[in-house]
Amino acid sequence: MADPSSPGQTSLSLTYSTELMQNYLQAGTVSPTSKFKALQTKDDQSLLFGIDSFNKFHVIKEAHSLGGAGWTMSDLSTAALETHFTHDKDAMVRSFEVWQSTQNSTIGLAIFVRSAGTDSLLVSLQNCSKDTSWTEKPSWTLIPFKAANEHRPSIEICNIWFTEVVYGRQYLAVDIDRAATKDDKCIARYYIDPSTATGGPEPSWQKHYPPVDIEKDRYQSCLGRGSPQLVYVPLSNENGHGPPPSKQDHFSLSASRPS
Repeated sequence: MADPSSPGQTSLSLTYSTELMQNYLQAGTVSPTSKFKALQTKDDQSLLFGIDSFNKFHVIKEAHSLGGAGWTMSDLSTAALETHFTHDKDAMVRSFEVWQSTQNSTIGLAIFVRSAGTDSLLVSLQNCSKDTSWTEKPSWTLIPFKAANEHRPSIEICNIWFTEVVYGRQYLAVDIDRAATKDDKCIARYYIDPSTATGGPEPSWQKHYPPVDIEKDRYQSCLGRGSPQLVYVPLSNENGHGPPPSKQDHFSLSASRPS
């Protein structure tokens, strides 16, 4: 606004105001992760799973409340390592996998723990997706490698898959480095029934033979309970023009074993 008492000169008047956001929360910086997986709770809140720079497996939960909105972090692995690896203070989580049921939205967790030069498998299954209080202290089960007629001084777990619960049972499919050498890059596959993996003398890792050799880090697998089929298609049509006729056969599949 111009000042009439000073001809030829112009003065400016500034006004300002501030406003605080009602949903502002003081927070910290999340450390970077090399891998993360996202799931969702029953009330549509996000769950972000990852391994931080200290090799701790954690979950970052979206939190909605009457006081505002934000995120909270829970350490999922430290207590498990202190319980199952008391002899090795250097045990660390090397990788993980998470899964959510399409039937009832329950959540399954698996971590690969490196200790004394070998991998160990810990799983936490059928966790509720509505009440996520279990993330403060999840229940972990250690499933050590134990297969019939096999002795491996060390293993390296490559991947794990969860099946849906069928007739009260849930299976896990686990791939490991077959030979643990640079020359052989293929995997060996096993399936596990966690309900029978009680730590007894019986082998809990059952060998499952893929139809072909599979190189680790260069494949994708999908477990399902669909009806397998065989499709035969000739290369050429010996009876005339057009595409050759195909023949399709269907087979029954027992629901008690992973496919």
